[in-house]
Amino acid sequence: MFPASGGYEETTVMGPIFRTAAAASAAALLLAVAAPAASAAEDTHMHRGTDGCFSWSWRDDWNWKARVYYHNRCKDTRLLNVAWRSSAYKKTVIKVPGGAKGSTEQMSDPSSIWDGGRA
Repeated sequence: MFPASGGYEETTVMGPIFRTAAAASAAALLLAVAAPAASAAEDTHMHRGTDGCFSWSWRDDWNWKARVYYHNRCKDTRLLNVAWRSSAYKKTVIKVPGGAKGSTEQMSDPSSIWDGGRA
């Protein structure tokens, strides 16, 4: 039952099959955990940009709403302008203090986002 080398000798057929199945399950689990990180980096629905003092992002996720996240990277208060695709909504103008972050939401995707200058 034990070979001269001191190791365990496999005596059943199920042992190698079980180890192969366990290894395959572990590999599948690793791929499942790693896949969301890869897909997030390649997300074609995420839009990011900068203009003047502002960096911004928004995601079109097909739920009829868009939330624009913004960050004023300058020290002075600035005006952020967001124009929406739907003609039902007027341009949104937000007064953002220096260094502040925030968000705005509308039932439309933005068509353009830009720094409107000092407030």
